[in-house]
Amino acid sequence: MTLSSRVVVRLTLLSFAVVGCNAREDMPRGHGASGRQLAVLAKPQIDMERFFKYTPEQETSIRLLQRPFNAAAKPGPAANDADSKTMVEKIKSAWDDVRFVIPREGKLVRYRAVVSTNIGDLVLDTFETFSPDVTRSLMAQVESGVLVGQKLAIAEGALVFGAPLEKQAYSLPARAIPAPLPKGCLFAFLTNDGRAAGSRFGISLRRVPGGGSKVSMVGLLTNASMDSVLGQFYDALTKKPGSVVVTKTQVVKFDQSVFEGADIRLPRITKDGELDVPDLIMYTSADNPDIHPRDLPYSARRPATPGGLPEPVRPPTIPGKKPDSEEPPPKQEPPKKS
Repeated sequence: MTLSSRVVVRLTLLSFAVVGCNAREDMPRGHGASGRQLAVLAKPQIDMERFFKYTPEQETSIRLLQRPFNAAAKPGPAANDADSKTMVEKIKSAWDDVRFVIPREGKLVRYRAVVSTNIGDLVLDTFETFSPDVTRSLMAQVESGVLVGQKLAIAEGALVFGAPLEKQAYSLPARAIPAPLPKGCLFAFLTNDGRAAGSRFGISLRRVPGGGSKVSMVGLLTNASMDSVLGQFYDALTKKPGSVVVTKTQVVKFDQSVFEGADIRLPRITKDGELDVPDLIMYTSADNPDIHPRDLPYSARRPATPGGLPEPVRPPTIPGKKPDSEEPPPKQEPPKKS
């Protein structure tokens, strides 16, 4: 090949390269070889189901924690009232947004309700995995705002809100247990058939021995000073009944991982098909007069975190059940002065 022909070949190849580059630049970025627009996703699409697998028992636990409203609720005496129907529709619209577990993300969600009134706030932490249906009902009412405008009252040794039992629009499965009802415990009243009232709740003003068998416990008042808050509301309502009104409600959520190492925070299923959850928040404190510290697992023998949800601990045992705890390390005696 002569020198001139080599120059021609090189120039030809260079011209093809330049044309090719220009052709690619003419095509907008983000287009494939066919010229079609490529999809741009707002966030990575990951099939999280590949990462979180649950046993059949855990799947049952998840289903019990997230029952639809119509599967859990039973119509009450006021189910056909116009006002009750309006309230129930608001609750049902918020029901599915109250989720205690997000299986695909491996998350457990804990809830707090802040009920504001004209004289102060009530901060309520809930027992989601112990009484999910009743807790979900309360949180749906807080989320939808149906509590706003309701008047609080003093009745049956408790600070009460919600319609009377004879005016309940629906009821839910209850979890009554043979245990003391602690001071400051949030609970749902029981109907004549032993179910939990859908919208009548109380906060106990005093400790009631055996009271846990007469109500369905839902949560615990967690204001910084329980005694002063309950005293404030009691004084206001005894001096002027009906003077305390709900002005605002708010839901606060806390995420936890379902899995903690080899352990899982989902409740087990009892032989009766119920959620087996003995770890009520009131039993996580060794200072509770209803509990002897020796009846608690060693990891739970400490007060709950002040002003909020306690750190996760191993489930303590309810009084009367055989404790499954290990013995604490021997107590170190201080050195004697010589």
